Amino acid sequence: MFWTVGLTGACYGMAMALVLSGIQLYVRYSLGLPVGNALYLQGVVILVSAGGLVVWTRVVARRGALWTWRLAFAVLAAGFAALFFATDLLTAIAAGMLVGAGWSGMLATNDLIVARVLDADAARNGEHREGLFLSAFGFFGRLNGIVTGLALTSLGVFFGYNSGDDPGADPGLAFRVYLCAYPFVLTTIGAIAARLISVPVETPPEAAEPVEPPPPGPVDESPVERPR
Repeated sequence: MFWTVGLTGACYGMAMALVLSGIQLYVRYSLGLPVGNALYLQGVVILVSAGGLVVWTRVVARRGALWTWRLAFAVLAAGFAALFFATDLLTAIAAGMLVGAGWSGMLATNDLIVARVLDADAARNGEHREGLFLSAFGFFGRLNGIVTGLALTSLGVFFGYNSGDDPGADPGLAFRVYLCAYPFVLTTIGAIAARLISVPVETPPEAAEPVEPPPPGPVDESPVERPR
């Protein structure tokens, strides 16, 4: 369960890392607008994601973390698909609102799914190992830089984009692929994997109970003789 949840959550993290690193060049080349317009697009995504937390937390309370996690993955993937077909700032903002809604759902649920994994492990093994698991989950976050580097390298291989001075024949399509197609593939994989993952709906009672300390061992010191 640890590896499946970790890799599935990494699909969402890698997708958002691509967005954050490429949004300005997407606006410049794919939309053909001044880079300053990226502020409006990014601002809308952040505002929607922040405001959507209120809605998603209510969905979690009614339908559960796992169901909501799966839905958030699907919404995020749909947002990237819509962003691929955006032609101007207004359509990009509309698609960005969908991306922000999906991102908000992931923020509201991803840590809850991780918590279910930790609780299940504590119930199964009789001890809490949060430090070990959280350190291991941090490994998946390091994959973001690797995927971002590979994605940028692929733009040079497939589209001839090397830099702003040498953007290739079609940098607009290159950054549609970078900012939309690659994240869409990653989140679609995550959405499919999330459908195959099963985690405990609630915290197992065994994990919620505090672990009692072991009984004290025998005292080696000899008792002090009392004066008569």
